[in-house]
Amino acid sequence: SPNELITLTTDTVTLTATATDKDGDVHSAFINLGDKVGFRDDAPVVTTNTVGTALEVDETFLTTDDSENFASAFSVNYGADGAGSTAYSLGVKATGVDSGVVDTATGEKVYLYLESGVVVGRVGNAGSADASGAKAFEIRVDSATAEVGLDQIRSLVHPTGGATSPNELITLTTDTVTLTATATDKDGDVHSGFINLGDKVGFRDDAPVVTTNTVSTALEVDETVLTTDDSENFASAFSVNYGADGAGSTAYSLGVKATGVDSGVVDTATGQRVYLYLEGGIVVGRVGVGGSASSTGLKAFEIRVDSATAEVGLDQIRSLVHPTGGTASPNELITLTTDTVTLTATATDKDGDVNSAFINLGDKVGFRDDAPVVTTNTVITALEVDETFLTTDDSENFASAFSVNYGADGAGSTAYSLGVKATGVDSGVVDT
Repeated sequence: SPNELITLTTDTVTLTATATDKDGDVHSAFINLGDKVGFRDDAPVVTTNTVGTALEVDETFLTTDDSENFASAFSVNYGADGAGSTAYSLGVKATGVDSGVVDTATGEKVYLYLESGVVVGRVGNAGSADASGAKAFEIRVDSATAEVGLDQIRSLVHPTGGATSPNELITLTTDTVTLTATATDKDGDVHSGFINLGDKVGFRDDAPVVTTNTVSTALEVDETVLTTDDSENFASAFSVNYGADGAGSTAYSLGVKATGVDSGVVDTATGQRVYLYLEGGIVVGRVGVGGSASSTGLKAFEIRVDSATAEVGLDQIRSLVHPTGGTASPNELITLTTDTVTLTATATDKDGDVNSAFINLGDKVGFRDDAPVVTTNTVITALEVDETFLTTDDSENFASAFSVNYGADGAGSTAYSLGVKATGVDSGVVDT
């Protein structure tokens, strides 16, 4: 009754007409005026205002709620009756209405229910609303202050996915949730106004996090057995946290610093530097031509990775220069330049968000030197002179007493030299 009419008691006020004629005679009559004196009621007025206030939670911190005050979304005029009170309440468009968001773990839509003044988003079942479905989120309001709180309980699907939207924002459908201000003036008259709250209830996406760890794992082949490859698992070089969206998958891939980058090693047979190319996901070391990179150069080695397991394999095809040389370093180790080859782990969470991290692999790709092998053979060759012809010498060739295998590095040269057991050692013969 915002316009209620009240009047005075009927006979409390009268209106009298008194007539006097020309020679002074008087007469009068009256009517009751009380019930003809009325007062219409005044009601409070609630108007709504446009506000930039919004509730927003981030799945990265799923246990952290948000609360915002929406009192400024309403203006209340209590009118002539004077101030009473204003109460705030939440509502839903309809029981079990589709909220406009989807649960990540199940792929089911989330539906809205008003439960004891709290708006509860519940996960559907087989494509339909379910009043007993798992809680995805709750929205509460302090009825006295208009402080609205949002508590996200389960991860929600953010449709864009990929690496470009790790903090994507989704909201409820605009008109699915309302916030109502109900004003009561001093004599009990009531008026209310509401705003749509759905598009002011937002959920930021959570992206997976990939971090790198220091590992001692290394690939190492030995030119002594050039046909023997090596493989090592580098999964422990990465730690993946899929976050609130839940586990998706992690894929591993190789990369090079730049197409045709100098690997830091040199081909033995040609003396040319070896340059790196990424070919179908495989890092190929190719021998240069005329001092420059050549994408068609001979293959010196290949590095492969199993994208699902991070098992990295190294296949050496040609001998590489080991600079130290000599007899002191028959098993010398050389590696690629540190940052020329990378291993990247790319994690994708359950709603398609992507993040990646990489390690430098170059200094973990090693090649052991191959040394020549000299073996001795039993020979019947012998030097022999006869004192009868003291001036006649003898010479024999002892090359057959040795077998030389130059190994993967290829033929160099063989030199022969004489030695004594010790300086001044007794020869075993006596001068006549």
